[in-house]
Amino acid sequence: NIEGIGRLAVVMLAGVIVTIGWVIAAGLFKFSPAQAFDFPPEARSFNGTLLASIGATSILAMYNYGGYNQVCFIGGEIKDPGRNIPRSILLSTFIVAALYMLMTIVILGMIPWQEMRDSRTIASLFIERTFADPSAGRIAGIVMTSLILFVAAAGLYATILGYSRVAYAAARDGDFFRIFAHVHPTKGFPDASLVMTAIVSIPFCYLTLGQLVNWLIQVQILLRFIWQCAAVVLLRRYRPDIPQPFTMWLYPWPAILSGALWLFIFFTGPW
Repeated sequence: NIEGIGRLAVVMLAGVIVTIGWVIAAGLFKFSPAQAFDFPPEARSFNGTLLASIGATSILAMYNYGGYNQVCFIGGEIKDPGRNIPRSILLSTFIVAALYMLMTIVILGMIPWQEMRDSRTIASLFIERTFADPSAGRIAGIVMTSLILFVAAAGLYATILGYSRVAYAAARDGDFFRIFAHVHPTKGFPDASLVMTAIVSIPFCYLTLGQLVNWLIQVQILLRFIWQCAAVVLLRRYRPDIPQPFTMWLYPWPAILSGALWLFIFFTGPW
């Protein structure tokens, strides 16, 4: 089962790389650096308005980067987790950040930020403009839209793979309903938890993406993220009997800084 999951993940990863690579390669030699960095004057003024804007935008950024911690949910299925989980988190964060920044720069270099702000089909519009022939551009835009849908499916695959392990792990340890500890008899995955996660998720598909992003991030900050930062310190201090195979550089400052930044994002978000 693990091998099957791995093969499917590789296929989806290839689709993601093709999509992002196409956008970057298409605009890298045609974009305007001056236009890409043509920020409005207020963006260069360090004041309360800028900080509030950064906080509000960070909700979207945290949603986009949310996959960095999915590996933690499947820690029990990873070889040498004390070594591989921290490496995967750090590498994925830096790689995704570099790709996002590069992709955004080349798009801004061809589509002014004023137009980009009001567009709901940025990637397809960008691809269309890289073609001199409008008809060829429209076809390329349709292909790009299909690839983006594939990338979205890949993201959902990774998300449901991780979150289905939460109820399973809790049930296995006796802290949740026993049925969710059930494992598929031949494939070896937590089938009851997977089905429950999918069913509970379906109604939220009818809400807008903006609503979902704000609610998901702010609820997770309030109920999960800030308490995880505190738990790292509390477990280290009061529960030395629990195995703690992970090392935090500059402990405890990363946990304290992370908790402060999560609170900043929470209080600058929409009420």
